Amino acid sequence: MLEILHGRSPLYHVSDTRFAFVLRGDDAAAHAVAIKQILSDLSQPISTGGMSVELDLECGVVVFESSCADASDVLRKATSAMYQAELRQLPFLVYNASFDETHRRVYAMLRAIPTALAHGEFRLVYQPKLDVALGRFTAVEALIRWRSPKWGVVSPAEFIPAIENTATIHLLTEWVLHTALAQTAAWQAQGLYTSVAVNVSARNLEHPHFVKIVRNACRTHGVDPRHLDIECTENAVLTGERSLGVLAELRDLGVQASLDDFGVGYSNLACLQSLPVGLLKIDQSLVKPIADNYRAWTLLQSLISLGHTLGYRVLAEGVETADIYALLADAGCDAMQGYFLSKPVEAGEVLAFMRDQRTALVALPRRELGSTFAALAACKAA
Repeated sequence: MLEILHGRSPLYHVSDTRFAFVLRGDDAAAHAVAIKQILSDLSQPISTGGMSVELDLECGVVVFESSCADASDVLRKATSAMYQAELRQLPFLVYNASFDETHRRVYAMLRAIPTALAHGEFRLVYQPKLDVALGRFTAVEALIRWRSPKWGVVSPAEFIPAIENTATIHLLTEWVLHTALAQTAAWQAQGLYTSVAVNVSARNLEHPHFVKIVRNACRTHGVDPRHLDIECTENAVLTGERSLGVLAELRDLGVQASLDDFGVGYSNLACLQSLPVGLLKIDQSLVKPIADNYRAWTLLQSLISLGHTLGYRVLAEGVETADIYALLADAGCDAMQGYFLSKPVEAGEVLAFMRDQRTALVALPRRELGSTFAALAACKAA
């Protein structure tokens, strides 16, 4: 690379796989030609140790004046442009301030979360889970909601991924854990004994004191650990060094554990032989197509059968129509949740919902599946 840049620019080593160089002048067209030539030269196969190596290259470009620029900000902007070039599958891209808008918003949210928790901007809603064999709702999943005075309603899909790799996830998870268990204790005081599921991240499971945190939370609110379900994704279980051991400790404590989003992560089937979880939650992306896609239906049946063979209970997420409900019930799915059964319910409405509707599905007529299967068979034939 030094040879390629000779006479053009010094070479700066930014990180293990990142380098930077500077092109002087204000001729944008000439710079574009030079960058293309540099990238073309770098992309040529490199012979080393009897092997030929080809590099995948992305380049971010930022225009700046050395007299007034902050060097660290220039590097940040170039990195931002590089990521955008990768996303758009372009050889290089010039920095635009719009690239930073999302990052600035996310960073501002990360900084605001501790204050937002203290000011009561977060709340939990609860989505009921149906036990198909019993024909009633026996559990709920705690789902976080954020209404910010500054940003309005902020989707968990936006702020959760942003904080999962930061220490803030511990603060947020502890808040969810204590809030959900306090609410569970309040329901139990009114005669409603239901399990509550709380989602945790890989970083939570790797926390050295996570089991102690869960144990203390259950004791603080007087909730038997058997009424708590810890939900974690395949990625969290199969990539964290301590995750499996922590789940085993939680199981010994009496806490239930579920593998969330099953079927869309690493799907290391060998690990299913010994995972310390009791329930597999099939991701909604695998559930929603089954009413009109024969292959999707066949795959889902196979997953349910596999789970049962290995001793797991199986829950399907994203049950949004009567046809999907009927197909899953016929396939022997143990539990379901989704908008067809119930949308997430505010904490203050759960007690009435569970008392009034927990037996309503017993009377739900089993649908005639012939037309559904005929449609699926037609899809297969096509």
